[in-house]
Amino acid sequence: MTKPTMADVSRESGLSLWTVSQVLNEKPGVAEGTRELVQAVAHDLGYVVNRAASDLKRNEQSGIAVITASTVNSYYIDMVQGIHAELRGSRHTAMVTDIAAEGHFTQAAEDLTIQSILGARPAAVISTLPLSTDNLDLLRRWDVPVVFVDSPPPAGVQDAASVTTDNVRASEDLGAHLGIHGYRTWLALMYPGRWTTRSPREAGLRAAAQQVGAVLHVAESDNDPKSAAANLNVYLQRNPLPDALIAGNAPMLQGIMQCLADHHILIPDDVAVVAFDDFAWAGLLKPPMTVVDEDADAIGRRAAELALDLIDRQPATGRVKGGVTGPIYTPADRLITQATLRIRESCGCPSRR
Repeated sequence: MTKPTMADVSRESGLSLWTVSQVLNEKPGVAEGTRELVQAVAHDLGYVVNRAASDLKRNEQSGIAVITASTVNSYYIDMVQGIHAELRGSRHTAMVTDIAAEGHFTQAAEDLTIQSILGARPAAVISTLPLSTDNLDLLRRWDVPVVFVDSPPPAGVQDAASVTTDNVRASEDLGAHLGIHGYRTWLALMYPGRWTTRSPREAGLRAAAQQVGAVLHVAESDNDPKSAAANLNVYLQRNPLPDALIAGNAPMLQGIMQCLADHHILIPDDVAVVAFDDFAWAGLLKPPMTVVDEDADAIGRRAAELALDLIDRQPATGRVKGGVTGPIYTPADRLITQATLRIRESCGCPSRR
């Protein structure tokens, strides 16, 4: 089927190609009645403006690429909602891609993703994983500002922006709460270190365990619920049930709950369970889940706000063809937020109703 063109809109509306172009490219100088006519004809024909081409002509970009790292994790869904909310009303839109579908990352997937993103000429990139040096250099050559979210910039990278959580402190707070309950054996089921939140979370838990006289064991799983359930099952076949289970994120929690259900192990009667990252239905579980809440929606909003600020600071020259200008970063572009411990009943605390 032949795709409709701007010339088709001009012919059907009886208006000049110049007038149609002014309307469809959202330029001033056209009467409101004429504007409504062109928009109605374009809608009926199914004509869609080639925004990428229009942006190139204006030496501007409207899309902000958002790279998530497994949307099986509800954290990223909430974060993306925050990004969309912050961009609403601006001329920018979010283009979302998952670089680690179902929790499985490969360098080839990252490389392909960056190539595809650059092909769309983005105004900025928001990434939830550290990118390779080669890909960061490529984005820099194309003058694309990058905001890292839920992940600090790669080691040694000075010019970068980020919105991260103080995961060490959040983990220490969680561990201190477990200590108050008198739990002395903890098992943290964690995702691979490629997700850089793991290291500070584990460090904070180890510090808290030492402080309260607990023993922390760490088991690693692929970053998906099925792998988490399988790895916990193996651990429990070889080791006694700990006092407390700590889920590194929502996929780990889902796997833990599946494994415990399979073994008819009750929460918190037989074992306390706590998790990182709050989610909409955490308080609806039986029992309600105690979690470390980073407020992913607010983090997404702050990341989008920072991206828009970087775009505004960016000199227009060099954006499209690449050049020597490069993104302009300041030390204030590295934001650190604090998490909140949401105490519910899965840790053994009584109902607060």
